Amino acid sequence: YTLASPRVFRLTYERGMERLFILSATIFIPLFKGLLCGVFGGVFIALLLQIILSRIPIGRFFRLVFRSAPKIESTSAGQYRLYIPGIANFLSLIKIEKALQKIPPQAFVIIDLTEAHLVDLTVRERLKDFIRRYQEQGGQAELLPSMTNP
Repeated sequence: YTLASPRVFRLTYERGMERLFILSATIFIPLFKGLLCGVFGGVFIALLLQIILSRIPIGRFFRLVFRSAPKIESTSAGQYRLYIPGIANFLSLIKIEKALQKIPPQAFVIIDLTEAHLVDLTVRERLKDFIRRYQEQGGQAELLPSMTNP
């Protein structure tokens, strides 16, 4: 009952209509088709929404997901720039996490999303969490937003 309470739906709606759609599918597909179908259905719906939101062809979407890798460049003393190109979604989150772990503590880091076609909420929240924790540990971090997905 807690997952399906009206408060959860309202909070999810405030985070975005696509999140509400994914939450609804995550609740209703398992009810009618079973847990395993619910998991696959939720992943399928999330990907379908991201393909629609990215406004690019399906083949290019998956190439950008699987062939784009985050790149770290060391600029001047103690400055790092993390480029995240392509599609930054839950499928590329592991690559992004590994790149974030390579950044040394107490440096100045710029997370550059200007080359990203789509940045989903999961990645955006993870990056904001990284910046918050990184600053608490004495580092400086800045996020340059995606031009196509602010």
